[in-house]
Amino acid sequence: MSEVKITCLQAKDSAPNEAAVVFLTKEMIPEVKKVTPLTKEVWKDFKGEAGETVNVYTEGEVGRILLCGLGDADELELEDVRRAAVSAGDALAKLEVKKFRVLPFPCGGIPEAEAAAAALEGFLLRGYEYKADFTPRLRTPFLEIGFVTAEDPKNVKPLLNKTKTICEGVILARELANAPHSQINAERLSQVAKSLKHFGLKVNVLEMEGIKKKNMAGLLAVNRGSTQPARFIELIWQGAKNKKEAPYVFVGKGLTFDSGGISIKGSSGMEAMRMDKHGGASVIGTLYAAAALKVKKNVVGLVPATNNMPGPNALLPGDVIEYKNGVSVEIISTDAEGRLILADGLLRAGEFKPKAVVDIATLTGAIITCLGYEAAGLFCEDEKLSQALKAAGEKTGERLWQMPMYKGYEKLLKSYVADLKNGGGRPAGSSTAALFLKKFAPKVPWAHVDIAAMGMRPATEGYNPMGATGYGVRLFIELLEKA
Repeated sequence: MSEVKITCLQAKDSAPNEAAVVFLTKEMIPEVKKVTPLTKEVWKDFKGEAGETVNVYTEGEVGRILLCGLGDADELELEDVRRAAVSAGDALAKLEVKKFRVLPFPCGGIPEAEAAAAALEGFLLRGYEYKADFTPRLRTPFLEIGFVTAEDPKNVKPLLNKTKTICEGVILARELANAPHSQINAERLSQVAKSLKHFGLKVNVLEMEGIKKKNMAGLLAVNRGSTQPARFIELIWQGAKNKKEAPYVFVGKGLTFDSGGISIKGSSGMEAMRMDKHGGASVIGTLYAAAALKVKKNVVGLVPATNNMPGPNALLPGDVIEYKNGVSVEIISTDAEGRLILADGLLRAGEFKPKAVVDIATLTGAIITCLGYEAAGLFCEDEKLSQALKAAGEKTGERLWQMPMYKGYEKLLKSYVADLKNGGGRPAGSSTAALFLKKFAPKVPWAHVDIAAMGMRPATEGYNPMGATGYGVRLFIELLEKA
């Protein structure tokens, strides 16, 4: 496995390679038949269905051609191109092809450069395997992926380079999220964040003394049962011309392992709780990509990090904690710990005087019941930010579905001994979690993204592997670039 080289050339400059990939919609087949030397038997086998592949050997200079179907042109979306590239990549890997070219392919109303970039995402994000090196280095069986373009390569290559960098951020997020607690605890997570300084990021890490001075009540409370110290990680990218321009702030839940604490989880599937830090991993991957791409915005990433354990000094159901904004919280379940540490992150976000704040977390199992594995839950009462996030989700394939935050749900969080409870029971569990966070969000456009399903896949599907997907990195970079 090695770093892949990405090239972009016009047809007249394109040298022979081990194979050529031809993406075709059903409607393109009649025209292609007229200009290719492929036999009638080939076209009997290949119908252009989405993800369909046929390997063909020819006597031309290419030698091997892989036909890959895109389905119906009038229904084609960028996500279809990504998934078709996964099918093509799988077929090429089985054939042990190391270098290949992707020939120009029209995609209806999709610009050629965007289609090429989507295909590259599919090629690079498929076949991921956890390696525990915690770097943004891509690992792929391919040595070189070349794109032959009908346009001027100068118009296509920058987008391909950008796509490669974003995919590196996704891989970094996957690595961090997948890591077991024995490899990534809060301290190690902070060390990885510090290693990104050479990309131009400023990284501050609050250790226990700093966390206490900041009175981060939720993080301190959740960490009480642990033998290992908590950390609060701050990554800062100043890409705007005006370094004092209000930043976009992303807050990610960094639970390096969640046992549930005293409200301990059942043993079945508990090993997956190593991925409860996925929100924090996505924030770190996003800040890496923002810095590597030199995004022209000021961006801050905040990751409260700890594990949640049932130790002798652990937080107990019935305990009351008070945050520095004066809000007191009765603990109903110590397994509703993510919102407790995110509250500290949101309060800290407000100190940066942000333009907008988005938090991301594997927060509730209820969102899986609501949306399955097709979309993350979006909780946002600011119309402009909500529309921007949904548009970014449609573009990247990291889709969002807006969920309600009705005031009527607030009564489920009512406490008789504190300002609110940290859990409202089974009804509207995802919405009550969002309403809890709202109590701590700064008075600027704010959104909460629940990725309990989209961040942790039970099985491989398309370019999303079983386990951590890196969801959020592509979404947030698209949001920043369009903001």
